Amino acid sequence: MAQPLLCLPHLSSHPPRPAPGRPPRIVAVRPASPYPRTCLLALAVAVAAACVGSGSGSNPNNQPPEFSATGLTLSASVLMPEGSVTVSSQATDPDGDPLTYTWAEATGGGTFEAAATGDACTWHAPSAEGVYEVRVTARDPAGHTAVLASTVEVTTTLHVPSESYPTIQSALDAAQTGMTVAVAAGIYTEDLTVKEAVHLQGAGAATTVVHGTGTDAVLAPEFSSAAGIIVEGLTLEGGSTGVDVSAAADFTLRDCVVRDNSTSGIALFSAPARIENCRITGNSGNGIEIRSSAATVQGCVIADNAGYGVEITTSGATLRFTTIADNVGAGIRIYQSNATLRDSIVAANDLLNFNAVTLLGASGVSIANAQPLLSHLLLFHNQLNIDATQVNGDAVVVDGSYVTGDGGELSGNGDPLLADDGSYTLGASSPALTLATGGGELGAYGGGFAPPLAP
Repeated sequence: MAQPLLCLPHLSSHPPRPAPGRPPRIVAVRPASPYPRTCLLALAVAVAAACVGSGSGSNPNNQPPEFSATGLTLSASVLMPEGSVTVSSQATDPDGDPLTYTWAEATGGGTFEAAATGDACTWHAPSAEGVYEVRVTARDPAGHTAVLASTVEVTTTLHVPSESYPTIQSALDAAQTGMTVAVAAGIYTEDLTVKEAVHLQGAGAATTVVHGTGTDAVLAPEFSSAAGIIVEGLTLEGGSTGVDVSAAADFTLRDCVVRDNSTSGIALFSAPARIENCRITGNSGNGIEIRSSAATVQGCVIADNAGYGVEITTSGATLRFTTIADNVGAGIRIYQSNATLRDSIVAANDLLNFNAVTLLGASGVSIANAQPLLSHLLLFHNQLNIDATQVNGDAVVVDGSYVTGDGGELSGNGDPLLADDGSYTLGASSPALTLATGGGELGAYGGGFAPPLAP
């Protein structure tokens, strides 16, 4: 009669465990055993499974680490060559085990900080431009791992439009100090804010147009570091203001057109700035408004604006080689400022303005409580070429200039004989070619030189 299959309940439910650090016992199946071989074999398997399963590091149910949905976080997605970025990750272990992290650069180039085993690390970019993959591995005590990777672009130039930067603002938001944002020809409807010292470069003002939304400035630099912002080769139009610069350090606007904005073309407030070789036209307020700023305006045309051509208040501004013409108000208004005007033309600023007492013509240069220096200028065909009030003694210096027109003239009444093309350049026989004190020419361009960015 066959013996019944008998397994020991106390052994199967509470299998023996080896002492910590000791190998499991080997169970030998002897023929003389009173239990069937099948029962002893089952007992051996149970003991072995219990021994192997002891400890979290060898638990067959152990699960690998898991990264959070935020994935790998970088403090910047684009870097200058040899720049640095902080990379961090968030991972958890379902079993509650502690995790260690290993950082690596998968595509070659760049270095992580030595002995980085935490969940954040700094990666130092190489000098060569390119796209690099950074990778982190989270590991639990059982050796299970999870790997996460992301890319970093190392470059000096961001291109618009592109897959990464469909708008100018998206590129400006990503750009680091010292980078160039290169904008291809086209029309871009957006308002721009610049918060880093970058070079914003269009393909040329004739073909690269930024049309504002009408509610804010088309371009508003917001930067106060010693480094500079350079903007060039753009047309900025259709905003409340074309360019609004407040407390930005070392701002340069070059080879641009600022036109058809609902208030001023350019407003500078407490901002050292340079406006070079630009056309500021057709704005509903002043062409350029300069307040408490050490600004330089050079080689520009400021025309057909509904307010003053240039208004200078409490500023040590300098204007050179500039034509200010056909504006509704004064060509230049100077108030409480030690401004310097050199080698420029102020012409045909002639709309009449009414008040309760008198009828006043718009002046070429309006001076109030100020001490400017006017040198090598042409002032003509303005309702009043120089209108000075609250000025004592020799506070206003007019040196080597040719002033003529209908009223308010200081010297001369002849025709300056400009070129016939409306550019305000001097003709070959102009008396202004030789009237300057100490020799030289008057006005902005001299004989035959064209104004900047001719329309």
